[in-house]
Amino acid sequence: NIPTYCLPHGQNIYKNYDVNHYLRKLQHSGNNWPDFSSRNEFSCYVVQTNHHRAMHIAWGMNPDKVYALGSLRFDPKWIQENALLYEKYHSPHHTGTETTIVFFLPHWRYNVDESGTMELIDSIARIPDTFIIVKGHTRGDAIDEHKFSHLRDYPNLVLSADVDSVPLINWAQITINFGSSIGIEAIVHGKFTINPLFLHSNETVFDDSEVSFNTHSIDDSVSLIKKIKNGEVLSRSSTGKEAFLRSE
Repeated sequence: NIPTYCLPHGQNIYKNYDVNHYLRKLQHSGNNWPDFSSRNEFSCYVVQTNHHRAMHIAWGMNPDKVYALGSLRFDPKWIQENALLYEKYHSPHHTGTETTIVFFLPHWRYNVDESGTMELIDSIARIPDTFIIVKGHTRGDAIDEHKFSHLRDYPNLVLSADVDSVPLINWAQITINFGSSIGIEAIVHGKFTINPLFLHSNETVFDDSEVSFNTHSIDDSVSLIKKIKNGEVLSRSSTGKEAFLRSE
C-alpha cells in the first residue's frame, strides 16, 4: 500500500503508435497493441504530453492514473540554466569559419532508412565550407564505421561526437533531427532545425509545426543548407515556437 509514482525520461515525439519494427510487426500480424494494464498498479503514472497520455490509455491504462504534466527538461528556463553548466572546454574543438552542423541520429529500428540517412550525411559533407558532427543516440545507436568506412575520408566530418548534446547545440548553426526529442532544445535556442521527413515513416510533432524546416529528399536538404549558409533563409517565428512549446 505504499504510493508509487512513475516519472518519465526522454520525451515521446511520435504521433503514430507503431513507431518501431516490433510494434509495426505486431500490428501487421493482426495482434493488438502492447498491454500496459499492469502499469495501473502505480498510484500515479506521469508523462509529458497529451498525445503520449492518449497512447498509454489506448494500450490499457486507466485514464485516472495517467497525467500529462509537461517537461521540465525542455522548459526554456532550464535549458538556459543547463547551458551555463558547460564550460568552453566541453564544446567541440573546431574553431574554423565553416558553417557548423550537428546531425542527431535516431534509433535505427524506429522505421528509419539507414542507408538513406548515411547518404544524406555523405552529401552534406560534400558541401563546401561546412563542418558536420554526428551525435549518436543517447541509448546506444551510432554509425557502423566499418560499414560506412568511406566517410572517414572527409576532414570536415566527425562520425561520433565525444561531447554532450547541450554544448553541441550551442556550437551548431544548423541542427538536423527527426527521431529525437533533443530537437526541442535546438528549437528553444532558435537554431535552424532541419526535419528530413523522407528518412523514416513515422509521424512526429515536428512535422506540422512552424518550428523546423521540413525536407523531402537529399537534394532538397542540401539545397536548404546552402541557402541557410548564404543567408537566404530566415529563422522561424517566435509565435510558432511559443505555440509549439505550449503544445509539447
